[in-house]
Order: sequence, then C-alpha cells, then structure tokens
Amino acid sequence: MTIQHIDELFVLDGADFVSAAYRTLLGREPDPHGLTFYLGRLARGYDKAEIIVNLSTAPEARNVSSIRGVDHLIAEHRRSQHWFWGWFGRRRRIERSIRQIAQASAHVHASIQQLSKALHARQENLQHMAPAPLQHGAATQAIVVQRLSADEVRQAFIDVLGREPENSDVIAHHANFESPQQLRTALMRSVEFRNKAEGEHAKFLLGHLCQAFNNKQYTLGV
Repeated sequence: MTIQHIDELFVLDGADFVSAAYRTLLGREPDPHGLTFYLGRLARGYDKAEIIVNLSTAPEARNVSSIRGVDHLIAEHRRSQHWFWGWFGRRRRIERSIRQIAQASAHVHASIQQLSKALHARQENLQHMAPAPLQHGAATQAIVVQRLSADEVRQAFIDVLGREPENSDVIAHHANFESPQQLRTALMRSVEFRNKAEGEHAKFLLGHLCQAFNNKQYTLGV
C-alpha cells in the first residue's frame, strides 16, 4: 500500500498505522523495539500526528517532502511547541473539557429529574391502590358500642377539667372508655389537665376532684 497523502495514515490504527508510517517515512518495516515503543505511546494517548512528526524528522527519513501534507503537519507541530501557541492550545483543551463536563452534568441532572418524576408517579399509584382510611362520623359511631352514658362523660369532664365537653362528638368519643374511672385517668393525663394543674385553678380543681372521688368512691386506674 503506497501512501500518497498523510491523511491516509490517520485512518489506520495500531500496528497497521505504525508499520505504514515506517514504510512511508523511513522506507522500511519497523523493528520490534520501534513497533513496541510507538504502540505503547498510542496506548498512553499520544497523537498519531506526533508519531508521524517524530518519524518524519528522524535522520533516516527519506522522501518526506514527496508525501502531501507532511510539511504542513511538521509546521503545525513546531508552532504548537512555541510557548504562546502551547498556552493557547491548552486553554482551548481546558475550555473543551469544561464544556464536556457541563454537558455531562446536564445529562445527569436530567436523568435525576426523570427518576424523581417516575418515583413520584409510582408513589401516587400506590396511594390510589391503598385502602381508604376509616372516617370518623355518624356511620362509624353507629357500629361502636358505647360503654358510658353521656351524663357519665359530662360528669367526668366537670370533675377533672372543670368544664363540659365541647360537643356531642367529643361525648361519643369518650363514651368508649370501659369505666368512668378509666375516663378520669385519661383526662388527668391530658395536656389541658396538666396546664390547669400548674395554674391558679389547681387547688380548687384538685380539691373538687378529691371530693368527687371520695363521695363517689372512684379509684384511678393505672
């Protein structure tokens, strides 16, 4: 294979490239040492242009000028060795690397957004599939067996909190306790009772509670 233009070397790879470069620029096959040396450089990321320039400027190079594109390649290589063009080339490589990193980051960000949307849609589907929670209302209360009467609930509120229950729903809810003693114990553990016990109303409330317990012989559940 006769190389007419230097670009014909660039389309070759590996040992084919090194062998063709030797035959074209030095007029011989590569020796084992030279073949291994330049294959190693290619594996480490060296440019093919640098290898071509090295062979073209070697003492044994022959008829280099007859191959189109070699002189231009050598001139470009020498210009790149100048400090200014070297700095300019490094700056262009850095800018290209920054653009590549930005593109990769944008791709990762888009992938994360797609994953987030998929997880959100999955969560919504699971919520639609989950059974609806029981609603507190008249229908639910109709099937609940109330153990205490409304008067017992009102009296427990008065004895412990010093007030009436807010409404019929509160009465129905507290009527599910097994006994008035258990309801009073629960009310005494409430935040409202603790707040009142810390205020000016504490002595009156506790005295009224003790009197109610003594008269009615209630015992606090544990």
